[in-house]
Amino acid sequence: MRNSQLIIGILLLFALPAYTAEYARISSGCWIVDLWNTPQAGHQGDDPTGNMQFYDCGGDSITPLYHEALAVGWQEGSTIKMFSDAITRDSSNLHMIALSGITVSEVGSPGSGTGYYKTESLWSTPDGSVEGKIEYFVPGSPDTSVLIEKVTLWNTSGAALSDFIVGEESNWDCDPDSSIDAGFIDPEYEMVYMTGHHNGTNIAAALRVYDGSNAAFGAAAINGYDYAYFSQGWYPDTLYNKLQQVAGSFDLFTDSANGTEMRILNVFYGGMLATDDTLEFCRVKAVSLTGLTGLRDLLDKGFAFIENYEICFEWNTGWGMCGDVNDDSYSNVSDAVYIINYVFIDGPPPYPNYACGDVNEDYTVNISDAIYIINFVFVGGSPPGDCAPEHWDIPCWPYQEHP
Repeated sequence: MRNSQLIIGILLLFALPAYTAEYARISSGCWIVDLWNTPQAGHQGDDPTGNMQFYDCGGDSITPLYHEALAVGWQEGSTIKMFSDAITRDSSNLHMIALSGITVSEVGSPGSGTGYYKTESLWSTPDGSVEGKIEYFVPGSPDTSVLIEKVTLWNTSGAALSDFIVGEESNWDCDPDSSIDAGFIDPEYEMVYMTGHHNGTNIAAALRVYDGSNAAFGAAAINGYDYAYFSQGWYPDTLYNKLQQVAGSFDLFTDSANGTEMRILNVFYGGMLATDDTLEFCRVKAVSLTGLTGLRDLLDKGFAFIENYEICFEWNTGWGMCGDVNDDSYSNVSDAVYIINYVFIDGPPPYPNYACGDVNEDYTVNISDAIYIINFVFVGGSPPGDCAPEHWDIPCWPYQEHP
């Protein structure tokens, strides 16, 4: 035990610090896009190159998306708590906080047109009540020119969050003259999409949610002049109330006397978020130069890509491996560090499944689980087992040794 405590003391020196916001610029297929270590995509400065610039693989370039940002909000009594990088820029205390640097990896050979680029990072709301992981996947094939996004978040507040809502604002600009942009509904695909007209092409842009949405899933095309001044962003109570209004429906709000400066709001989850609850959802974004038909085709390819590479899992199914709390397919010292961060410095709970941290099967996740893994790795202790599947609503797979 003394050796385990010494190791824990050393590992605590490597607890995750706070990080500044940063992005990685990914070029693949027909995309050039800036992906951040907070849940947002698109460049915010004077250089438009990373604003999810789309190429027709033949030289005709457009910039259909200026910026997207995840939004997370809930009620504390009569007080609205709302956090997003889409909120007014001078309200930096309401923007998401980076908890890690951004990592970029490759699966397959995306530079040669197979596999994908992946970015991954951790983030939290400024008050630490919600923490999460954002993962972006950019296929290498020009034939599957989509952006796949996976969000996992945890309630780390220590209490249930009421009227909890997770959504996104996407500032699609499908035409250099944004007054030409228009919003439409595709009922079959359950999505709101935008169109523009540029160089004789019919541009359409949208996202579609993969498995993981709940009954609150909905979307609306709105006029930015009416709800969000385009150079500053939303106010927190306005964004929260509008997302609540959008939840569970598909609508267009275009009745403005100020022309059209269109935005799309999407809602992914609404309801109570219990203590230590975990949410995961995936979505596919695409821009088509051949209208709705081409847009649907790209979104279908994005869904097929998710399934072929097993990127996302279905909602609330048992998955993850016992002892693998950081979801890297192994149980090793990094998992002990992960648990230590969770216990001592309010790091994120075990992912992809809380049960996967209960390696000593005492029906909780605490420092004894980190010691268990340390003993397994360093002194030949017993490997993780099943993680008490009879106790947890969402169990994880039994530990499996890798070669």
